[in-house]
Amino acid sequence: MPHGDPLATVTGLDPASGPPGTMVVITGTHFHVDTVDVRFGAVSVGANFRILSDECIVAYAPDNTGAVDVHVDNMGGTGTAHTVFTYDTYVGPPGGGGGGTPTVTSVVPNVAVKNDGGDAIAVLGTNFTTAKAVRFQKSFKVVAGSSVHLLAGKADGGLTEGNNADPTSTWDDLSGGSRDGTLTNFGYVLGDRPRTNIETDKAVWSDQSQYGNDGALNGFSFTTASGWAGDGSGSNPYRLVFDGSNDYVALPDLGTATIEDGSASYEVWFMTTSTASGDHPIIGEDNAGSYPAAALLVNGGYLKAVTWDSGGVAAVVTSPGQVSNGLLHHAVITVASTVQTLYLDGYAVTPNPTTTAKTVGTVTRARLGGMYSGYFAGSVLTARIWAIGLTAANVLDNYNAGPNASSVLLSSNARVNLWASNAMRTSGWAES
Repeated sequence: MPHGDPLATVTGLDPASGPPGTMVVITGTHFHVDTVDVRFGAVSVGANFRILSDECIVAYAPDNTGAVDVHVDNMGGTGTAHTVFTYDTYVGPPGGGGGGTPTVTSVVPNVAVKNDGGDAIAVLGTNFTTAKAVRFQKSFKVVAGSSVHLLAGKADGGLTEGNNADPTSTWDDLSGGSRDGTLTNFGYVLGDRPRTNIETDKAVWSDQSQYGNDGALNGFSFTTASGWAGDGSGSNPYRLVFDGSNDYVALPDLGTATIEDGSASYEVWFMTTSTASGDHPIIGEDNAGSYPAAALLVNGGYLKAVTWDSGGVAAVVTSPGQVSNGLLHHAVITVASTVQTLYLDGYAVTPNPTTTAKTVGTVTRARLGGMYSGYFAGSVLTARIWAIGLTAANVLDNYNAGPNASSVLLSSNARVNLWASNAMRTSGWAES
């Protein structure tokens, strides 16, 4: 892609051989949200892969034969393979019996939350070919170095999946010391059904910065086309969906801390399929509708970074390609020392990433999804407004951290820090 995504590199496979259908843990670099395909030789795995981290993917070997290179393709193009997967045909022991007792040696990742989509967990070990079931024990007891033993599966109330009508407020101590725990301020919703238990009509997007600049939702009908959506899985992330008609999030006046002072950055993780003409702002600041100041917007499917002076004269940087492919994108406009730069998916756009920023007038409000001219049609996962012009290294670090990073760089300079995975997060007892 023109915006310069780094190519993915495969450095390891576990296992490195097996028959078609083998679950393979692929390790390497740049396996981020824009990974579009995993191939064993020339054969794609299709939808049969799950990104666990920037360095780890789980995939199922497609039908093929022989020794083949494994490639991970992202928006930047075809990745580099330094490893080979060798196809073989499993032959059981004489008499058709099992191949020995299955033994688990590790799991990747070792912490996961069960949800509607199902978190992918790679279980590694030996003698799995004839295995008929995999079980995760709900409760366990830590006995070394502790006098208090709290087992979630043994809490009062006998919680079962899908039942939170009478949640418990006590966590029993099983050590014999009667040191029961008392739960305070929990919402008591089950984590195994996050999509049905979130506040789907939540009208405030809580700011995670130190400044408390919460966003107020306006115009949303709180349906799948206008409101909170997602289950937290890789294919269906937590997000706020804007209908492109009248949805917007109103943020407080940030004063002279940002673009009015000459230095600012506006950052979003977003998805859109809209190619509508006209300016459709995703994030920015203006003067109560009198004139715009700075914004990231979509026009005709292209991403634009714009600043305006008080007379409405604009300075614009445009992405060379459209961003209306429905994929997750990371976008940042930075303004520092009169230089205005547009970044897309971690890197400055090419060939013209910068222009001279306009000197803006007084700004009185910040918004997501709708400003001076129109409304954004798409989804926002994370939105941040910074009081500084982020450097190229800062932008790349934030991109590599992903949309759900709870701790971002230069946090004291983040005047607004909104992320949907936090806004939609619940608390209380959960099946696992």
